[in-house]
Order: sequence, then structure tokens, then C-alpha cells
Amino acid sequence: MIFAFDFHQCANYYPEVFASLARWLRASGHKVIILSAAASVNREWLKRDLAHWNIEYDEIIMPELEGSHLHYEEARDWKQQKITELNIDVLFEDNPELAFLNNVVIVG
Repeated sequence: MIFAFDFHQCANYYPEVFASLARWLRASGHKVIILSAAASVNREWLKRDLAHWNIEYDEIIMPELEGSHLHYEEARDWKQQKITELNIDVLFEDNPELAFLNNVVIVG
């Protein structure tokens, strides 16, 4: 299965929980993706934070234009598109507007 973690207001709010979960999922043969719509965040900064908190992952997916800013609705729509495009089975997310999707677990 493919699991995705939102980073901001989700994995970074509960790093110990997501570090344990990611470690267990990957050891069980599942794929873990960090799915962040925060294009304003530098990918290297995100990698440093994930390493600092020992959150294992297979891939980071972010908007192509790092340094740009997606508005709330654009970020929601971008994530919805990526969920479908990447065949994500379960997404851990803080945005309740994505809760209508069957595979979203709202955190926070």
C-alpha cells in the first residue's frame, strides 16, 4: 500500500508518532510519501527536518515551483490530484476539506 503524510500541521506536529508509523509501514513493505503542498518551503529544509525527527520516507512530493505560493483552494486541489495520480491508499492530513475522500485520515 501507499501511505502519504502531510507535513505541515500534521507530521511536524506529531513527529514521534509519524516517525514510528513510517518506520513500521516501511518495514512492513509499504511505501511512505511526504506530500506537501507548501511550495514556499525549500525541499532541502524539509529533508533536514524529516531527518532530524527520524521520519523515514520513500519520496517527497511537492509542487514543481518551489518558492511559489499555492492559495488554500489551490493546495487542496493539488493534493486531491496527487492522491489520484499517485494511487495513494491512505493520506494523513490536517485539512478537513479533504475528508470526503475515503482514504483520508484527518489529524489534528
